[in-house]
Amino acid sequence: MESKRAWDDASSPVYFDAEELARTLKDRGFVVECIRRSKEENLFKGQKGAAWYKTDLGVFKVWFLPERENFSGCKLSIKQKGTAGTSIPSEDGRE
Repeated sequence: MESKRAWDDASSPVYFDAEELARTLKDRGFVVECIRRSKEENLFKGQKGAAWYKTDLGVFKVWFLPERENFSGCKLSIKQKGTAGTSIPSEDGRE
């Protein structure tokens, strides 16, 4: 319940961005069941924040950048860890 209160107080730096994305997803037929702050909201320098979504099709995280930024210079590498398939992203491709 603590994470719901933390989201509902709109203190996340990406609260309004995340809510806008949720509206877009809903307009395209997704059922957005839940949005929360993500533990990855300070994953790399220059990141505005991150949000965790639960939809009718699964769970995913979104990283947000400031409005005029993009991910064009970001090299992403996924490292598989453990048998559950947990992945760990790396900003610069290091494993």
